[in-house]
Amino acid sequence: MDTLAHMTHSPTTDAQRWRTVAWIIGSLALAGALVIVEVAHLRTHITIGNLDFFAMAARVEPLSNTLSAWVNGFYPVGIPLLLRLGLLMGLDVVRAGQAASIVGGVLCLYSGGLLAWHMTRSRALALLTMAFLLCTGTVLFYAGFEGTDMLAAGLQSFAISLLARAPDRKGNTFMAGLVNGLGYLVRYTGLITLAVSLLYLLTLTICRREKKRLWPFASYGLGFLIGAAPQLIPSLLVKGSLFYSSFPVINQPLAQLAKAGFLFAVLDHAKISREHRWLLAFFVVGTTGALSIFNIDTRFLILIAPALTLSAMYFLWRIVPLVSVSRFRLPIPVIVLIFLLVTMIHIPWEFAHTVEGGPHAGVIESSNVFHAAGAESANDVLTSNHYHQDVASPTRNPYGALYLLDAPPTVPELRQKALASNYRFLYYDAANGVTYHPQYEALLNPYQQHVGYTPIWVPQSASFVAYRLEPDSPTPETATDVQFAGDISLQGYDLNVSADQPDGSGHRIGLYLYWQSGDEITESLKVFVHVFDAQGALVAQDDAVPAQWTRDTRDWTPGESIVDFHMIQLPVSATSDSYEIAVGLYNPATGERRPVHSSRDNQVTLTQIQLEQ
Repeated sequence: MDTLAHMTHSPTTDAQRWRTVAWIIGSLALAGALVIVEVAHLRTHITIGNLDFFAMAARVEPLSNTLSAWVNGFYPVGIPLLLRLGLLMGLDVVRAGQAASIVGGVLCLYSGGLLAWHMTRSRALALLTMAFLLCTGTVLFYAGFEGTDMLAAGLQSFAISLLARAPDRKGNTFMAGLVNGLGYLVRYTGLITLAVSLLYLLTLTICRREKKRLWPFASYGLGFLIGAAPQLIPSLLVKGSLFYSSFPVINQPLAQLAKAGFLFAVLDHAKISREHRWLLAFFVVGTTGALSIFNIDTRFLILIAPALTLSAMYFLWRIVPLVSVSRFRLPIPVIVLIFLLVTMIHIPWEFAHTVEGGPHAGVIESSNVFHAAGAESANDVLTSNHYHQDVASPTRNPYGALYLLDAPPTVPELRQKALASNYRFLYYDAANGVTYHPQYEALLNPYQQHVGYTPIWVPQSASFVAYRLEPDSPTPETATDVQFAGDISLQGYDLNVSADQPDGSGHRIGLYLYWQSGDEITESLKVFVHVFDAQGALVAQDDAVPAQWTRDTRDWTPGESIVDFHMIQLPVSATSDSYEIAVGLYNPATGERRPVHSSRDNQVTLTQIQLEQ
């Protein structure tokens, strides 16, 4: 009889086993696809695009110094702790933050898949739910966006999917509470999920009128307390309190289907159990309602994206009929969903091939320029652009914000105040600078020759200007006293060599030339800076009117000192590690160079540099 029973049940058991294997392989493949898409998308993204993330990164170092740092900030301690772990592993804060968001994205995918499986017992629908989430633009964006958004949403929605598995089992609700507690460590909206979940469990207990049902309620709360302990305990010790302080999340046409699908699933008592329908209703309505009191924002609603995606798919899954042909039943709902999915495949494909550009490209360039100009750290630069940061620093330290300086009323006083505050560079733009500091609008015109402001970056668009701030009597780091014909002397120079970011982008040379003229100059001369490799070949150069084209030599006053900045970018393909720098003057109209006194040359070799490979 045992043998007969085994033979009878073996095919079913084998089929279940293969379906389980298919689910595991399929879900891992979809999660892996998300990781691949995000890594491809983020390969060139090295800047912080989330202003709030600067504050999180700034908390990394103080965490080991004082307990109050654990509760000092608008956001919980979870992300700073993860960033600190990332730095110990050799990652910078951007990569660590991106990795945390990718993990949140994977959890979001599994949240949708597990929720679909627990509610419908269909692994096919579970895999399709994960696939549609993978093709959702909002999920893709936030899964690579440094910050709390996706990781918090992933943990909280995953806690709901665990709760859907067995809301009457203490061990299961404990794990759900624990995961939600970890979500609270990342974002305080975990309290909303806590309240929704506890209210849901309490409602089940009241409806069933069984006192033993209170144990899952208590175990969920215990799990939350344990998961959130790294934030709750410092908050209690320092603050005396445990707690410190539309469906735009999915693509069309799913966004429209989600509205109908949500109501359909909540009311579909024939196919979905009462517990699961209540959980879906409590989660979506409770979360949206609680957030509406404070702020309805896409990034706060990501955690309901799995539930909404499932609702949209479930609606099609149920209303599209099966078709029988002969003895075969065609899975028309699956075919329809796969067809819809195919129309959305382009979304992750295009996302994966999007490189860092726009304002982020400007952030990278500004960092490279300031390093070439001699900035040693973010503390040297004052900026009106809040996104500016030192991309060469593992912690992506932001530059000093102009609005934090007690800004004086005039441009000359600004220089004095900035120098007194140890700033050596200034970036002023037409967008934020003029809006919030209109008294310095004249800085956008470097041709006005502001005393003590050496232009180092002047774009043709005139949308911003970057300066080095000079002391009252600037002196060169290296004196030369080279005399050119026409009583023009090169008194010295400052030299900086820096590696561009991202790594492997090449090197830049920043050269400040200190000129002085004894007589009036009647010609408009250009300065040339030539860089030769070890074999004597010219590999890079910069020819320009002095001071970033703002100080024509005909306007020089006899005896006046002119600080003239040149930036030369060495080609990435350059293989030499030793370079020679030569400078001179010439008339661009005739091509004639000014000769050097006491020499047969018409240029002067300043120095040789060695590049760090």
